[in-house]
Amino acid sequence: MNMLPSVSLAKDARTYEILLTMHVAKWNHAKVQDIVAEMKANAIVYTPCARVAVLTMALQLNNIEAVLKAFAALKPSWELRSAWAVSPFALQRHKANVLSQIVKLSCDSGKLDKLLPLLSDMEIPEETMELVHAGQKRSATVPMGKKIERHDLSSDASTSEGTRSDSESGDEDFAVRPSPGLHLPPPGF
Repeated sequence: MNMLPSVSLAKDARTYEILLTMHVAKWNHAKVQDIVAEMKANAIVYTPCARVAVLTMALQLNNIEAVLKAFAALKPSWELRSAWAVSPFALQRHKANVLSQIVKLSCDSGKLDKLLPLLSDMEIPEETMELVHAGQKRSATVPMGKKIERHDLSSDASTSEGTRSDSESGDEDFAVRPSPGLHLPPPGF
């Protein structure tokens, strides 16, 4: 990376995406923070895959505010196959697992009311819907009018799979520091 300028090359959005994904996979949150700061300083636009990496790190840190922010930014690209660094065979299961983690953390943090508007127009797997409904029953902060119902929307994955778009905006501040008093979950989370 240090040699890039000497050969007239510069880091681009794809380079940062690869670095973010690598450091998130290694649970190296300090390096991810450095990369996010560098991206912000250089006005680099987040790719959908970079957004997934930031969301994953926020989930690893149990930082609900960062999770909600990263999920909101990723949502327009949620169905893009290229955003997810998993096999096509594991894609739907992986996305369902990520969505379940988001719902669980939202419920545990008392922020389900902040998540529900983001879920309102998405197809939600049955397992995740059960978590949402359980969280709604436990939560006194979610008004009855905001309760989410299951949406059976057809997936547009087949029409968007061949496309890869850079993010719509790159000025998000994805500071994902752990919440006070929370410990990192063990590897394999």
